[in-house]
Amino acid sequence: MTLSGTLVKQVTIKSDGDVFHETFRYRTHHISKMRPDNIKGVELHDGERGIVGSILVWNFFHDGKLKVAKEVIEAIDEEKKLARFKVIGSDILEAYKTFSITLHVETHGDENLVTWTFYYEKLNENIRDPDSLMELCINEHPLQPSYCNARRNTDNKFQILEISDNDHVCASKHWHSSKKTPNSLLTRLALWRKSTKVKGILLLNMITLLYGNEFNSKSQLIFASAFFYMLII
Repeated sequence: MTLSGTLVKQVTIKSDGDVFHETFRYRTHHISKMRPDNIKGVELHDGERGIVGSILVWNFFHDGKLKVAKEVIEAIDEEKKLARFKVIGSDILEAYKTFSITLHVETHGDENLVTWTFYYEKLNENIRDPDSLMELCINEHPLQPSYCNARRNTDNKFQILEISDNDHVCASKHWHSSKKTPNSLLTRLALWRKSTKVKGILLLNMITLLYGNEFNSKSQLIFASAFFYMLII
C-alpha cells in the first residue's frame, strides 16, 4: 500500500479571483479577522509576506483542537494566480512525513474557480487521508460575498469594495451593508459624483424656470458640456 497521495478539490467562488489570490499571498494575517471561528491567527515568522522563502505560522482549530502549522512559501506564479506552500513544522507532521499545499485560482468570465491540492506522504498506512483538513480549507474561504464582487480600491486594499446601485457598501469581513460613507477614496468619489449629478440636474431645472426661453438650446448644450467635464475630472 502506497503512503504517498494527492487530494484535489475545486470550488467556485463569487469573490474576485485576483483579490482571493492576493489574500493568500500577501494578506494571510487578515484571514483570522474574516474567519475567527476557525483561524486564530497567521503570523509572519521569517522573511516578507508574499515572497518565496518566507515562513508563516498558522494557528487554527481542527477536530476541536487548537493546532499550529509552520509553512514556507515554495513557489508563486502571479500570472497563473498560483501559490505553493510546504509544511515544515506542524501538528500535521505528527501524521505525515511531508505535506504541501497548492492554491490555484482560475478566472473564466465572471466565475472564479479555486483548486486546492494536497501532496502528502503518510508516516504509516494507518493514517487517514487529510479529507477533514481539505474541508476546513474549502469551507473557510475568507471572501464569499452574497451580492457583490470584491474590488481593490485606489489604495490597493480589498477591505472596502465598490458601491452597488443602492448605495450600500459591501465589506469583505462580514459582507454587510452600511449607509455610512467609508474612508475609501474610490467610494467617496463615487458618492460625490452621484450627489453632484443630482445637484446639477436641479440647477439646470432652476435656470430653465428662471430664464425661460432666454436659456436657449445652445446655452443648455454649453452648460451640459461643462457639467459633464466636471464629473469626469
